[in-house]
This record gives sequence, C-alpha cells and structure tokens, in this order.
Amino acid sequence: DIISGIVALGIVAFIYVGSLDMPEGPAAFPKLIAIGLLLCSLILIGRSALSKKESPKMFTDIHWPVITLVAGMWIAVIFFVEALGFLIPGVFFVGLVTWNLTGRPKDAQSLARLAAFVVGLSIVLWVVFHKLLGVESPSGILF
Repeated sequence: DIISGIVALGIVAFIYVGSLDMPEGPAAFPKLIAIGLLLCSLILIGRSALSKKESPKMFTDIHWPVITLVAGMWIAVIFFVEALGFLIPGVFFVGLVTWNLTGRPKDAQSLARLAAFVVGLSIVLWVVFHKLLGVESPSGILF
C-alpha cells in the first residue's frame, strides 16, 4: 500500500501539473481527479504506516489477463477515437471494463442491465465533458 500510495502521489503531480496549461473550465475536472487521488493515496500511505500487520507479497493477486485486456482496449480507444468519435469507443471501453468488474455475467437480464448502464454512463460523460465543461470531443465519421 505504501508503494501504491507513492505511485499515486506521482500520478497526482503529473495530472495537476498537466492541468495548469489547460483553460480554466476544462482544467477543473483533472484538478478534481488529482485532489481525490491525493486523498486516496494519503489514506493508503497512512493506513499502511500505522498498521501492525505484515504486508502481503506484491503482485500475487493480480489477474493479468484482465489487466492485459483492459490495457489493450484502452490502446484501441486511443487509436480509434479520432476516426469513430468519443461515443462508440467509449461505450465499448466502459462496457468491457464494467463486464469484467461485474464478474463477466452471461444471463440476459444482467447483460441488459449492463448495456443500459454503459450507454447511460457514456452519454452522461459526453454531456459533462462536452456541454458542462466545454471540452470538445472527437465527433468521428458517424456523428
């Protein structure tokens, strides 16, 4: 947890410094993320420093196929977002991650609920970024 907290602090610094060059409206979101991540990293470091338990070995419970799948999908989103726009790759990415995090359900009711969540979340993200924060997202060939 201490190592994760320290890595998260580095990510906080990277996000915050990167947001300094952004216009005032769109810069609010990365700064908000940085503040939340800062709090979480401080909790991780503090909890681990105050704990009397022995730390578990690192990287023993990581499910590498899921990590690889999500990383590959993230790279695909980066590659296809200009051509297809934000919504289509975003729906696929959020859908894949949600499907993995919910235990890969296969029954129709769970898949329908998951699909509704994914489409709804993608639309909400688009509205928040595009309409509220004024961040232009790629429109792609379909929109």
